[in-house]
Amino acid sequence: MPYSTTFANDLLCGRTALITGGGSGIGLGIARAMVSVGASVVLVGRREEVVTAAAAELNGIISSLPSTTEAKAVGLAADVRKPATLEKVMASIEDDEQLPPLAVVVNGAAGNFLALAEDLSPNGFATVMGIDALGTFNVCSAALPLLRKGAEALGSPAVVINISATLHKPATWYQSHASAAKAAIDSLTRSLALEWGALGVRVVGIAPGPIAHTPGFAKLGGAAEGVYDAIAKVVPAGRIGQVTDIGHAALFLASGGAEWITGATLVVDGGAVLYSQPIMPRSVVASHARSVEAASRATGLPATKSRL
Repeated sequence: MPYSTTFANDLLCGRTALITGGGSGIGLGIARAMVSVGASVVLVGRREEVVTAAAAELNGIISSLPSTTEAKAVGLAADVRKPATLEKVMASIEDDEQLPPLAVVVNGAAGNFLALAEDLSPNGFATVMGIDALGTFNVCSAALPLLRKGAEALGSPAVVINISATLHKPATWYQSHASAAKAAIDSLTRSLALEWGALGVRVVGIAPGPIAHTPGFAKLGGAAEGVYDAIAKVVPAGRIGQVTDIGHAALFLASGGAEWITGATLVVDGGAVLYSQPIMPRSVVASHARSVEAASRATGLPATKSRL
């Protein structure tokens, strides 16, 4: 069935988007959003059967669209930790005459699990850093030549969108490994944006908050009964995030409307990272402020002249 977005249905026509971790979760959600606005999509993941099935779903969406623009979805198996497999992916993209120029790369491959810092093994830490941080660098490096060609062919900058997180803003329990990896991705986003702007490539990031019905969130306890309602109570926006929220953010960042944005990581979390326990109930704030002001005047201390 058609995928609904708030964007024009030809937003990314004539462009190819490469999405790692695109077989499920946030990556697949971004892919659905992009094919819905005319993009061709290449999904990359370690399990061939997963990305092949996801590509078939996307081709179903494409066939249901009213647009006459020819687009396609392809699934390719590769490990982002292994540059040789990524070189094969880039060669496949370049050799496929049905694919338009590569204009978007989304780095969504990630690994995670809960672990006490004192129980975390060096191998466990290295695994997450390898998939998330090193994998992001490997994909960016391998894709750069095609992105430069795409930017030249289309007459507008290509864009890399690195999927980060809010785990390290400021810190998250039992996530020392993933927090370090995501912080590295944010830093890499800024560094590549600085260096690659002159090459015709923008580099930006998205830091999702808790996103419902994703494998990553389930690994962190998101499948527990009542957790969605509990999160909704503390998120300023009043609900847990959906995959479509991230998809729409990716569409904006990939569009010409974001052409002057580079080096920034967009936090898309409904304000969750801002949450903290209030120091007192809302109902007593005004009366407390008045009593403090009265006490200040009585003791001769400077008092604010606020109207409460």
